[in-house]
Amino acid sequence: MTLRSHSRLAAAGLVLLLSLPLPVAAAAGPEAPPLTLEQIMADPDWIGNPPEDPYWSDDGRSVYYEREREGIGRQRKDLYRVDVSRGAAGKATLIEPAQRAMEDAPGERNRERTRKVYLVDGDVFVKDL
Repeated sequence: MTLRSHSRLAAAGLVLLLSLPLPVAAAAGPEAPPLTLEQIMADPDWIGNPPEDPYWSDDGRSVYYEREREGIGRQRKDLYRVDVSRGAAGKATLIEPAQRAMEDAPGERNRERTRKVYLVDGDVFVKDL
């Protein structure tokens, strides 16, 4: 056999060895019980952060909502706006904390629907509509 034949034979043997299934090692400890749907749904952090407290803008062109930031445990909530004036909801826009007081906020309107009163960070605002 020549050196070339030995190389081909060695390569073929290596391919054959790599294609064989490997035995699986037995687990060292007891097998963990399977997770149930009740266990998974019991932790709100597994579910994600859904939109909260949605409301329409004063002109009816946008929808605002709050959403808790990602993370474990209670997190700060951010305000988002979705423009729906074009007939379909677009991408949500994050409202910066400094701009929150200038954006529409949920509140109560007077009987004539000409004014609205609302709270932002404990401050009372009155807006002419």
